[in-house]
Amino acid sequence: MKLLARVGDRLRGPRFEAQPRLRRHRSTVNFPLSYVAFGVALFLSFVVVTFPPFRYTFFAIPFFVLMAVLGDREIRVGDEIHSFLIICMAAVVLGPLGIKEGLKDAFLIFAGVSIGLVANLPKISVRTLFFINIVCMVIFFAIFGDKSHMLAFDFEHSQSPFEGNFGFIFGMLAVFAMLDRKWLLAACCIVMSVAALKRVALLGAVMAGIFVLMGPRLGRKILNPLVMILINLGIVMMTLHYAVGDFNHIITSLTGQSANQLGEGRQILYLMTANKIFADPWKFGLYGDGPGSVYTLLGSRAGEVVHGSLHSDLLKICYEYGFLIFTIFIGSMYMSKSYSVRVACLFMNVLYATDNCLIYYFLLFPFIVLTRAAQEKEELEAAGGVQGDRPPTSEAPARAGVRRRMPLNST
Repeated sequence: MKLLARVGDRLRGPRFEAQPRLRRHRSTVNFPLSYVAFGVALFLSFVVVTFPPFRYTFFAIPFFVLMAVLGDREIRVGDEIHSFLIICMAAVVLGPLGIKEGLKDAFLIFAGVSIGLVANLPKISVRTLFFINIVCMVIFFAIFGDKSHMLAFDFEHSQSPFEGNFGFIFGMLAVFAMLDRKWLLAACCIVMSVAALKRVALLGAVMAGIFVLMGPRLGRKILNPLVMILINLGIVMMTLHYAVGDFNHIITSLTGQSANQLGEGRQILYLMTANKIFADPWKFGLYGDGPGSVYTLLGSRAGEVVHGSLHSDLLKICYEYGFLIFTIFIGSMYMSKSYSVRVACLFMNVLYATDNCLIYYFLLFPFIVLTRAAQEKEELEAAGGVQGDRPPTSEAPARAGVRRRMPLNST
């Protein structure tokens, strides 16, 4: 019997013990919360400019950014955000001197630039933003546009059936298209900016384009903190003297219009601030009249009356925060080693001269995103890494701005 059993075992072959069944584990993918914050901010930036009644929905962005920073445990304070944070911090420090509208302005600024605190942001091209804004502009015109004056276009008096805030956005996109050397796209952006008719945006795009063509070697000699502080102080002083009527005769003889008519009513707005600054130069040289005090002076609240805004961020900063903060603000715009950042800041600087764009969060968000992308591309190219969108060919870091990224934990 034992012999038969052995023969049967040989015929059946070797025995295999049953192995325990292995469990299959699903692979987990860590999706960065920064992408969520970016997506929400991108969507709301289009919503607020296309549907003005929903403009305050953008106030939610800082909270998404906070969740992204805490969730990803990483924060970044890049060159593109420094000047804006200076104004926000000054508003907090000088808040007791002002009114709540000043803090509201600071929050509007922070809402627009807070996305710059996120360490990792997905890229979005200028071309993509260009076409999306065209669609948004068409929707805006279909709902809110004045269709009774379809052919009413007057560049001199800033009249266009498509006039609106899209003019600022297209002017800004033209600058970044020129920085990318995409001249045809830049020309298309200029055409759309003309259609939306924001003359100061066109001027800013032209000025930035000149420095793009000028190149970094010569451009840096002008776009540096000392020179630009002096230029901006000169602009403010000319604005103050324009307000008190020192240029009335020259303007009338050259243009045939009154100084106030040429400035579309700005001379009257500037006059009240100019009188107070000239009456107490020491006060306004050091700390100003407090955040939001311009609205008290003009007798209106922020955002509720069109002519309640001063229509000059440069003059507004000098009046509310003083010339000391003003010089720090301007200097920080041009301290970056990146020439692209300086050119982009020049465009915003031109807007600040005759408009209140500092609280336009729908403009600040794409400005921050595109400025960071332009800076990173420039730094990679300087390191011998990329040409266009190709991956780095050297051992240079694949992400620029690493020095400015700070982990939130110590491990």
